[in-house]
Amino acid sequence: MPDLEWDRTWYENTGKWRLFNPSLEIPHVCSKEPEAEPPKMVLCPKCNALTRKPMTADKLQAHIKNEHLGFY
Repeated sequence: MPDLEWDRTWYENTGKWRLFNPSLEIPHVCSKEPEAEPPKMVLCPKCNALTRKPMTADKLQAHIKNEHLGFY
């Protein structure tokens, strides 16, 4: 791992911290991509509270139409 230090001059100019490699005189660039966040899980308000199971938020509307309002 290269010797990295926080770039104070960048922080003073932009208000954001970044890592700086003083031996190469370039800012550090992370090669790792951010992880995707898991989908939001919700409970159907119309199902029985003892038997309902979590589902993704985008499937809730279709579930209510098919299971509770009679749309097929």
